[in-house]
Amino acid sequence: MDLELAINFLSNDFFMAVREKGDDENMIIFSRTMHGSEAHEMLYWIEYCLESSEMGSLKDVRYFTLGIGPGGFSGLRITSAVFSGLTFQRKNIYVRGVPSLAAVFDSIPEDAENPAVLFDGRRKDIFCFTSPDQREPEILKEPDEIDKFDYVYALMEHKGALQSFFKEKLSEIVMLESFPADQLLESKKDYISGEDIDYFYEDLIYLRPPV
Repeated sequence: MDLELAINFLSNDFFMAVREKGDDENMIIFSRTMHGSEAHEMLYWIEYCLESSEMGSLKDVRYFTLGIGPGGFSGLRITSAVFSGLTFQRKNIYVRGVPSLAAVFDSIPEDAENPAVLFDGRRKDIFCFTSPDQREPEILKEPDEIDKFDYVYALMEHKGALQSFFKEKLSEIVMLESFPADQLLESKKDYISGEDIDYFYEDLIYLRPPV
């Protein structure tokens, strides 16, 4: 059995999606909030989720997809460390870094023309992206700047920061209930072979994190 595993941990919320390689219909998504030192439980929790769902175990995972931002540097460091631990002294594994931003855009309805995606940039900044390939965000200065878009989306985990900035205009933003970890696995980006893993870490800074 060869499993595909996707990880996105760029705030306090950890999201994971897993499926058997080539099985586009059966996918399981797990999520958990982790604060501070709770991140040390991550490997044990991943193993528990896999085994309790009867998907297999960590030794069955050969394909890894890691969400690479935008998000906090701490999350990226923990993600790379977890990946290193999961693949230590293992051969025949494959990995890819997929922008978390691209996964969010892929979850937006296809008929949503002129959309924008907002992220909490911390330090009272609101980052605005208009393309899944956009590396540098626009920093919004006024709430009514979103009026130029037909659809504005954001993750529910950023609601607190958005509420402080937009106030009554928050109702104009579509809040996605959770990060679309399934879209990380659905990405068409090629996997990198384990023999080229040294080059993968450059991919972790593909998108500049907010903090």
